[in-house]
Amino acid sequence: MRGFYIFDLPQFPFRILGSSIPELGGAIQGSSVLNPIFASVLIPLVLVALLLGQPQWKWFTIGSALGVAACLTVSAVLSPSVLWLGNGAIAQAFLLLNAGLCFGLAYLSAKAANSGVNHEYLG
Repeated sequence: MRGFYIFDLPQFPFRILGSSIPELGGAIQGSSVLNPIFASVLIPLVLVALLLGQPQWKWFTIGSALGVAACLTVSAVLSPSVLWLGNGAIAQAFLLLNAGLCFGLAYLSAKAANSGVNHEYLG
């Protein structure tokens, strides 16, 4: 198997596993530039829409929305580089707006999830 070598293949699975949801769009190419589809409220919104009604998955969806919000906030402050938007004020505003939307989505989802809690088991 010595002659069978594909450049950068061994690192590909580790880049995917080590990336957050907003970084997944660039992890495939090995780029640090955020893809605006992955670095937005779209993926947490789809997760909430599909899984919030499932008791096993509702906290996963809320945690995912909070994680995306935190990642977008840090990216907006430290390195606001977004594909097609550049790395200036427009990219920073895009990231901060989507981070705020993710925080709001997580808040509303947690509020909806807590309203469905069965209080018999709480004590």
